[in-house]
Amino acid sequence: MLGFLRRDANKFLIKAIIGLISIVFIFFFGSSALLSDQTQKVAEVDGYAIRDVDLNRRWRLEIRNAQRFNPNLTETDKRRIRQQALDYLIDRRLVTEEARRQGFVVSAREIQQALRESPSFQDEEGNFDMDRYKQYLGSNPGRAASRLQADYEEGLLYQSVINFVRDTVMLDEGEVRQTWERENSKRNVEFVKITTSSFRSDVKLEGDELKAFVEENSTAIRERYDRDFDRKYNVPKKVGARHILLKFNEDDDEDTRQTIRDRMAAILGEARADGAEFATLAQKYSEDGSATRGGDLGIFDENRMVKPFSEAAFSMAAGDISDVVETKYGLHIIKVHEVIEPSVRALEEVETEVALEIAREEIAPELAKAYADQVVGALNGSLDEAKATELLDSRGMDVQESGDFNGAATAIPKVGTSKAAVEAAFALPEVGSVVGEPIEVPVGYVVLRLKSRTEPTEEGYEGKKEELRDRLLLTKQAQVVRDWKNDLKASANILVVPGV
Repeated sequence: MLGFLRRDANKFLIKAIIGLISIVFIFFFGSSALLSDQTQKVAEVDGYAIRDVDLNRRWRLEIRNAQRFNPNLTETDKRRIRQQALDYLIDRRLVTEEARRQGFVVSAREIQQALRESPSFQDEEGNFDMDRYKQYLGSNPGRAASRLQADYEEGLLYQSVINFVRDTVMLDEGEVRQTWERENSKRNVEFVKITTSSFRSDVKLEGDELKAFVEENSTAIRERYDRDFDRKYNVPKKVGARHILLKFNEDDDEDTRQTIRDRMAAILGEARADGAEFATLAQKYSEDGSATRGGDLGIFDENRMVKPFSEAAFSMAAGDISDVVETKYGLHIIKVHEVIEPSVRALEEVETEVALEIAREEIAPELAKAYADQVVGALNGSLDEAKATELLDSRGMDVQESGDFNGAATAIPKVGTSKAAVEAAFALPEVGSVVGEPIEVPVGYVVLRLKSRTEPTEEGYEGKKEELRDRLLLTKQAQVVRDWKNDLKASANILVVPGV
């Protein structure tokens, strides 16, 4: 793709790139990191090692950028950003090596220019400050300067090649107009949505028919039983309980906490008194949301609650009231009102239940499709009005209206996600037209009838085409760059160290 590029093809981009690179280096590099050899390999690209120090620098930069938009990043967010940082470093190595193979260069003069124009090394008047530069380089200036210049070279080279690839992307008038029409043509449909699940109860197997199905599907029944064993048939011990909670605050001192403990001890005495109603005490004293339910926590297994709470609850018999239990949430008193012992339901015990579940999964879609075929007739007039109404009423169905949606949509309002349904709606030739057959959607089937249509105007297109063209060009450029990077990755030998 880049074989025709000449040695100086990127020079016109250097000035535009300097600002971006400079900003990155303000946050991304530090003199101590530049001098460190105590690093570990996190990835390898065609034999070139990417080190943890480089990954951590990039990660910190991307976290700072992300926190500008979301100050409360979760640990999941940070792990995702770390992966993005690693992906960038891999991409950067692949791109810069390809650039060198194709004859792209960054001269020493251009690197020096970028360094001199970096805000990191300028005084208040915007002039290059040698003292700042020397301070940045630290105690080993020769070595640090060499690494810094190498990093600047790679950054300039990477961005200049990416920009060059973007500049090869062309966009013709036809693409712009088609997108305008797709985004501004609107349809409104009447529809009937037929859910497969609503037909499951129609599937009934009994007697010889059920016996035959079990025999014919014995392998599938065994596989389904094994798949669902832990979730449905290996039932762990469970308890039903109520509790009273007095909360600790993070900033409570020990005296405050002791006062809360003394108060809870008094409540425990009330709870264990003859004739005490635990639910009433929970409503009166508990600081948990369950207080309005008399402290009722429902039925739960051992893994649902924090460990100290579970250990206490699962050591008790029905009717027992615990001592005061301390957890990270505060102090609890627990009353167990039900204990359900663990049990295992054998395959022989649930065989017909599993068989019926499988049968419903197989047959319910067929019943839903057959009914949907009849609905097509009801909407297109093949059935008289009385029969159409009877057909819909027989299953509690009604004709709904979606509201407007455009041709770029991937979902129809109230219908749900289905590009096929959107395309079918836009294929209907005129108001009142009905689809020729039901359209399969994630929940079952939908039948559409065109209610209204709105087409875009030429005046609107002329007023928006330049803005639309710019947006489409950016999107297409990004896709071309992604595809080009993916081609580089496909032909490269990339190793990522597990657990990075």
